[in-house]
Amino acid sequence: MYDLVYLYRRYGDDEDHLKFSIRSANKNLPHRNLVIVGDLPKFINEEKITYLPGPFEGGRSPNIKAKLKKVIKDERISQDFYLMNDDFYILKPYNIFPYYHCRKLMWWWQDTERKNFITRGWLDRIEGLIDEFPNGYWYELHCPILYNKKRIRELARAFSMKKVLSLRTRYCNYFNVASQHTKDYKAYTLEEFIKYKDAPWLSSSDDVEKSQSFKSFMGQMFPRKSKYEKKT
Repeated sequence: MYDLVYLYRRYGDDEDHLKFSIRSANKNLPHRNLVIVGDLPKFINEEKITYLPGPFEGGRSPNIKAKLKKVIKDERISQDFYLMNDDFYILKPYNIFPYYHCRKLMWWWQDTERKNFITRGWLDRIEGLIDEFPNGYWYELHCPILYNKKRIRELARAFSMKKVLSLRTRYCNYFNVASQHTKDYKAYTLEEFIKYKDAPWLSSSDDVEKSQSFKSFMGQMFPRKSKYEKKT
């Protein structure tokens, strides 16, 4: 069975979003153990999880890369593991969480209006991905993803990856995983959050997480503490 891995950094005192994320996975996604890399959440019982302190290196990409290295090297963590985020919520039961894509990579290039909207850095990244996988799919959705340690090492060797941006898309296209098409249920606004309440999974923005509507909904969906939480 697979471990759940969170790469976590605390910002402020409000950790409700992470608490509900873990509760949702505890209820709806079978797994072996919970792993947290980075900051230890205040509500978590450290004895119930595998905890790897830090590291916090540079910007977002170096930070994620450093944490993933720790995960891959740690033999206590399963060879196949779900990479989670503190704003991922699994709203429906799964046996195994599938690989999801939302469109062909080429869509970015063919949609002129979209090209004018995104930044030059994003365009360069997408252009590189299209060169690597002309018939590939876009996997950068806001939901859990199942990784294999050996495959990540192989991918790093194949692309001399200095960054982990678009890791999902490279991983899934390079290994030609079986995947399903879906909408990306990322709620950036309260209107989107209300719209996606019946989705099988959901991700939230910072503004949504702070809202009483979000906290009330998640509290009703997942009122019971997970097995990883402190009793008091």
